[in-house]
Amino acid sequence: MRTRAWMFNLVSAWLLSAGSAPAQDAEPRRVGVLWFAGTLGAECPVDDALVAEEVRRIYGHMNIEIAWTTVREGDVKTRGELIVTGVAANPLPRPSVMGSVDRDSNTAWVYCNVIESALGLRSPDSRESPLLSRAVGRVVAHEIAHVLAPRFGHSARGLMRGQWREATLRDDYLVADASTREAVRTRLFAREAAGASESGPAADLTRADR
Repeated sequence: MRTRAWMFNLVSAWLLSAGSAPAQDAEPRRVGVLWFAGTLGAECPVDDALVAEEVRRIYGHMNIEIAWTTVREGDVKTRGELIVTGVAANPLPRPSVMGSVDRDSNTAWVYCNVIESALGLRSPDSRESPLLSRAVGRVVAHEIAHVLAPRFGHSARGLMRGQWREATLRDDYLVADASTREAVRTRLFAREAAGASESGPAADLTRADR
C-alpha cells in the first residue's frame, strides 16, 4: 500500500508540474512595433493597415500580441519598440534580399521592389495593393522574428524559411512552424525576466528564391 501511495503521489506531482508550464506559456506576450513607411512612394502602393493586419495574424498564432504604430511623418519617441522601415529599393549588394536586420539592434528593413519582383508584379497599382501589402507584412514578420530571437536563424518551412518562392508570399495559410514559435516565445520570456533585450549576431537575410 505504501508503494502504491508513493507512486500515486509521484505521478500526481508530475502531472501538476507538467500542467503548470503550458499554463505559463499560454499567457500572451506583447511586442511593440513602429512601422516607418513614409519613403515607399507611389511605386510601392502598400496599405499600412493591411501590413499590420498580416503581422498581427502571424504572431497571433504564436500567442503574441503586436502593438503596431504606423509613423508616416514627424518624430516619435521610442519606448523599446522594434523599428521596421519600409524602403522602396534594395540598396544592398545582393539584389534578391527582401529584408534585413541591423546587428545588435531592434531595427529591421524591408525592400518593396524585391517583394514586388518576387510576386511577379510590374508597376503594381491599387488593385494589387492588398496582395503586395500582405506580402510586405510577411517579410516584416520574418524580420521581427530575427530581432526577437537573433540566434535562431531559419527553419525548414513556414515563416522563417531562408529563401522564399512566390508561393510562400501568396500562401493563404503561412504561419510560423513549431520550432520558430518555441524559439521566439522562449526569448520573449528570457527578455522579460532579464529586463533587457538580447544582443546577438546579425541574422541571415530573407532572400527571394529565384
